[in-house]
Amino acid sequence: MKKLLFLFLSFSAFAQQSTAEEIKYTPRHSMTLLLGGTNRWMQDLPTRRDFVINYTEIGLQYARETKPNVDVFGTLLYGLNGSRDRYASAGLGLRYYLRDRDKHKLKPFGQFAGDALFDNNFNVTHSDVDFAGSIAAGIDYKVAPHWLLRGSTQVGFPVFVSGTLFPVNGRGTNFSTTLGLVFEWGHSPIAEAVVVVEPAPLDTDGDGVLDSSDDCPTVKGVRENNGCPSDKDKDGVIDALDDCPVVAGLKELKGCPPPVVAEAVVAPSVPAAPAAPAARREVNLDSLFDTVVYFRTDKSWIGPMNARKLDRIISLLAEYPQVNVKLQGHTDYRQTEQYNEGLAERRVESVRRYLMKRGVSADRFKGEAFSELVPASRTDLQLNRRVEVHIWK
Repeated sequence: MKKLLFLFLSFSAFAQQSTAEEIKYTPRHSMTLLLGGTNRWMQDLPTRRDFVINYTEIGLQYARETKPNVDVFGTLLYGLNGSRDRYASAGLGLRYYLRDRDKHKLKPFGQFAGDALFDNNFNVTHSDVDFAGSIAAGIDYKVAPHWLLRGSTQVGFPVFVSGTLFPVNGRGTNFSTTLGLVFEWGHSPIAEAVVVVEPAPLDTDGDGVLDSSDDCPTVKGVRENNGCPSDKDKDGVIDALDDCPVVAGLKELKGCPPPVVAEAVVAPSVPAAPAAPAARREVNLDSLFDTVVYFRTDKSWIGPMNARKLDRIISLLAEYPQVNVKLQGHTDYRQTEQYNEGLAERRVESVRRYLMKRGVSADRFKGEAFSELVPASRTDLQLNRRVEVHIWK
């Protein structure tokens, strides 16, 4: 039972699996050059006489970290003495550090291991192979980056022996002291994956149309009009302020058309004169042409709603060939005055190109850029990002 327990403990390290919670870095590795001495207590069965064989040994040990402050290791040793006795051993073990070795230069540890021992002393051990378990205590001292000095003391006990060694009376135990020079590598932090959180889509005015698709992102509108306020009769007065929302009208009349002037009634006794052409009703051209084209923040492109407004201006210019217009560009205050002047010029140029592409002669309009200097509103910045169309007198 004791043998089975020891074998289970010796090799349990190989069943341990590191997890992301236990180790947040690549595991460290080490290679150690070992130099030391071992005393092996033995007994010659025929004479029942105890004796000790002293060995000087040299070896190598490779270790790998399985979780913080725990290493699994493998050791190869070769020993000899003045009587030409030789022995070699190969072992596997588990080492536990008693302090956090990342934070301290002195790092005490305890370990246990299982070893296979080979020797050539035929008279004493019949040149056999023995298996022993060992416990040890030691300390590491960090002398430079990647380099440590190690000292340890180990006691080994027989588990299974052949030849003349007999584990029942304790013969076959060994005691060794070892010095080592250790080189470590690895142990670099593992970069954690960066989770990129996509920003939630914005709807600044809360009208159900996202800013990315909203022609009027700061003014509450309707989906059918691309997020801008509804204007069913397309007269430039939104329905909320239009007293005649289904009939095109004038701004100064709150969206209603001007009243029709009644024609004079001819008396029956007077002979009917030849029918004269109907007089054209008087129209306030200033209010008819006054139009405002709004733009999104830092943009100068013509959206669908602006296109409808400019198409109306193009129709009016065709109807009134004597009229010329001026285009006045404006911005809000959220950039430097110099930048905003350029932005106002780009907005005017965008309207100018739209008119010219649809047949309006360039000599029928002129452009002006006012930057942020003539705001239409102190609170609603959307009203300041605009190009105003007025009659050029």
